[in-house]
Order: sequence, then structure tokens, then C-alpha cells
Amino acid sequence: MLITTELVKRTLGGLLISLLFSNTLHGESRSEQTTSVSRSTCPSTFYSVQLTTDASACHVFADDLPASLTYHSKQTSDELEHFFRQQMDGPVNQSLSQNRILIRQANDQTIIVISPDGTGSQVDILVNP
Repeated sequence: MLITTELVKRTLGGLLISLLFSNTLHGESRSEQTTSVSRSTCPSTFYSVQLTTDASACHVFADDLPASLTYHSKQTSDELEHFFRQQMDGPVNQSLSQNRILIRQANDQTIIVISPDGTGSQVDILVNP
């Protein structure tokens, strides 16, 4: 249990750091972004998590578990919160930090961070093994 908790903390920490830098990098030239970020067209699902139909600018940060994907939606944070809460089975923990909504399944298998971003929201999805 301690190993799983440490893994989740490290993975969540990395995701939150990427969130902070994503807003900084957003305005920079796309050629300046690191090569570790792979661009892709947006899938309809990511490890059984359904994405909104308006998902755009998808970036897969890790394909293998723990896996993470970031995308932009034109929907508000509240609309996205409702969308993702409807998908999650079982107990869910939710918090608000620095104007970001953090939704976590009780087992930390899926973590979703929703951040206001320009004319919509940025969605970060982390899926743990």
C-alpha cells in the first residue's frame, strides 16, 4: 500500500508540474516544446476514460501505465466536472485547488484535473495501474 501511495504521489506531482508548465509553454512556439511530448489526434477514449466530443490539441505524455493525456475543451470547468463525474464508478474524491478541479477515484486509478484555459478548459487525465 505504501508503494502504491508513493507511486501515486510521484505521478500526481509530475502531472501537476506539467500543468504549471503547460500554461507557460502554451504561448511559445510549438517547435520549442520538448520532444518527449507526442502529438496525436484526439482519441474518443483514453484507458476507458471517455473524452468530450470537442477534445482538441491532445498530447499524450505517457502511453504506458501510469499513462497521462492532456487536451483542450471549449466546455467550462463545471460542465466538464459533471461530464467526468457521470463516468466514474465507485467512490470519488473531489477538491478545488488554485482554481483547478481535481477528481480522483478512491483507489487513485484515475485522476482528472480540470483547469480554466482561455475560451474553455484544459483537461489532464492520469491513469494508474
